[in-house]
Amino acid sequence: MENVDIELPEDLPLKEAHTIGESLQIKAREIPEVEGAFVHLDFECDHKVLVKLPNNQP
Repeated sequence: MENVDIELPEDLPLKEAHTIGESLQIKAREIPEVEGAFVHLDFECDHKVLVKLPNNQP
Protein backbone atom coordinates (compact mmCIF):
# COMPACT_ATOMS: atom_id res chain seq x y z
CA MET A 1 0.00 0.00 0.00
CA GLU A 2 1.39 3.37 -1.02
CA ASN A 3 0.49 6.58 0.82
CA VAL A 4 0.79 10.07 -0.61
CA ASP A 5 0.23 13.29 1.30
CA ILE A 6 -0.60 16.41 -0.70
CA GLU A 7 -0.74 19.90 0.73
CA LEU A 8 -3.15 22.09 -1.23
CA PRO A 9 -4.05 25.76 -0.87
CA GLU A 10 -6.58 26.32 1.90
CA ASP A 11 -8.95 28.18 -0.44
CA LEU A 12 -8.92 25.55 -3.20
CA PRO A 13 -12.52 24.49 -3.93
CA LEU A 14 -13.43 21.03 -2.66
CA LYS A 15 -14.37 19.84 -6.14
CA GLU A 16 -10.89 20.68 -7.47
CA ALA A 17 -9.15 19.11 -4.47
CA HIS A 18 -11.20 15.93 -4.85
CA THR A 19 -10.39 15.72 -8.57
CA ILE A 20 -6.66 16.07 -7.84
CA GLY A 21 -6.70 13.39 -5.15
CA GLU A 22 -8.84 10.95 -7.09
CA SER A 23 -6.79 11.38 -10.29
CA LEU A 24 -3.53 10.74 -8.46
CA GLN A 25 -4.97 7.69 -6.69
CA ILE A 26 -6.18 6.19 -9.99
CA LYS A 27 -2.81 6.83 -11.68
CA ALA A 28 -0.86 5.36 -8.76
CA ARG A 29 -2.96 2.17 -8.86
CA GLU A 30 -2.10 1.75 -12.56
CA ILE A 31 1.58 1.23 -11.66
CA PRO A 32 2.19 -2.54 -11.67
CA GLU A 33 4.35 -2.47 -8.51
CA VAL A 34 1.63 -0.66 -6.52
CA GLU A 35 -0.95 -2.95 -4.89
CA GLY A 36 -3.02 -0.08 -3.56
CA ALA A 37 -2.83 3.65 -3.00
CA PHE A 38 -4.22 6.11 -0.49
CA VAL A 39 -4.09 9.85 -1.11
CA HIS A 40 -4.46 12.27 1.80
CA LEU A 41 -5.31 15.90 1.02
CA ASP A 42 -4.83 18.67 3.55
CA PHE A 43 -4.29 22.42 3.62
CA GLU A 44 -1.60 22.15 6.29
CA CYS A 45 0.78 19.32 7.01
CA ASP A 46 2.98 19.06 10.06
CA HIS A 47 4.47 15.81 8.78
CA LYS A 48 6.56 15.00 5.71
CA VAL A 49 5.05 16.52 2.56
CA LEU A 50 5.75 14.53 -0.58
CA VAL A 51 3.95 16.86 -2.99
CA LYS A 52 3.14 20.53 -2.52
CA LEU A 53 1.18 22.16 -5.31
CA PRO A 54 1.69 25.88 -5.94
CA ASN A 55 -1.10 28.29 -5.13
CA ASN A 56 -2.04 29.70 -8.54
CA GLN A 57 -4.95 31.68 -7.16
CA PRO A 58 -4.73 35.47 -7.73
